[in-house]
Amino acid sequence: MDEVTAKLPSLGDFAGQMNSTFHFSSDTLAPFDTELVEAEQTMSNAIQSSFSLLFRAPGDTQPVQSLYNVSHPVLGEMLLFVVPVKQNDEGLFFEAVFNKLLLK
Repeated sequence: MDEVTAKLPSLGDFAGQMNSTFHFSSDTLAPFDTELVEAEQTMSNAIQSSFSLLFRAPGDTQPVQSLYNVSHPVLGEMLLFVVPVKQNDEGLFFEAVFNKLLLK
């Protein structure tokens, strides 16, 4: 498990790529591009650290909760589980939540 989390970008890595394009694809859905519009720390203490990301996709994107292959020109490729959380005139928004236990 440590190998998986060690390979994922940190909150700071994602925050450095605000408003940039992330390409989402899966085996069963049409690929689509998103824009990272929010990266925020949700909790941090001696036991765990958590943060969330909010991606904006075009409004006609299928609102499917799934594990997606995500690629970014700076951060590389990763697998992210994202959930559609809202839709408005700006598009469809997907959230990814990261929780990491801080083991000693």
